[in-house]
Amino acid sequence: QAEAFLEVSGYFTPSSNRIKHIYTKEKKIREYVDAQGMKRTVKTKISANHELGLPITSDLDYYRAFLKICDEIVDREGRFHLPIAVPTSTLIRYAGKKESAKEWKEVKLWFERMTLTGIRGAIYRAKKKDFDEGFVGTVFSQVVMTGDPLRNGKIANTNYVWLSPWFLSNYYYRYTHPLDFAFYKRLRKPIAKSLYTLLENGWYAAEGKPYAKSYHALCEEFLLTHHRY
Repeated sequence: QAEAFLEVSGYFTPSSNRIKHIYTKEKKIREYVDAQGMKRTVKTKISANHELGLPITSDLDYYRAFLKICDEIVDREGRFHLPIAVPTSTLIRYAGKKESAKEWKEVKLWFERMTLTGIRGAIYRAKKKDFDEGFVGTVFSQVVMTGDPLRNGKIANTNYVWLSPWFLSNYYYRYTHPLDFAFYKRLRKPIAKSLYTLLENGWYAAEGKPYAKSYHALCEEFLLTHHRY
C-alpha cells in the first residue's frame, strides 16, 4: 500500500542525477471555487536541504522499498509500532539493487533526505477528508541510524525511523492505494517510473473516465525541458 498524498505531491523528481541549483518545486494540487465565489488554487511546495538536494528517482526506489517494509509490519488497524526498524541490507534488496559501499552511502543519504526535505503549503488530511493549506513538515520526523546512540543510551543495531504524524494518520484512515511493486521494479527509466505513479493515480481519480495531462504541465511537474516539438 502507498500513502496517497505523497504519490501526487511531486515530492520525487524523475532524474537519474542530482539536480543542481534547484532547491524548491511547487505543484498545483487542485482548483476550486470558495464560498465567496472566488477561484482558489491549492499548492504544495517541496523544499530541499541545500546539502542533500531534491529527492529523485533513486530516492523513490528506496521509498518504494520502505513501503514494502511498512506493508509487512502494519497491524490490521492501520497502526505502526514506532520506531520502525529498517535494515540497510533489506532496503537495498527490496529496492532491487546490489549491496556495495556506494549503495550503503546512498541509503544513509536517503534517510537524511526523507527527514530534511520540507513540505509546505497544502497537505491532505484523511481524518477530515480535506486539505490543510498551512502545513509545514516532513515525511520522517526522526531517524537514528546504525551505530548512533538511541534515547535510552544504547547503540542502534539497525536504522530506526519515526514517521511524521500526518503520514501515520493518513495510513490509519486508509488514505492509501495498492502499488504493483513488482511491475515498478521492472521499469528502468526515471520518467517511466514517475509516469507509472502519475497514471496510476490519475486513472484511479478519474473513476473510469478519460484522464488527461498536458505536456506543459508534465514538463513543469517533472522539471523537464519544454520542447516546441
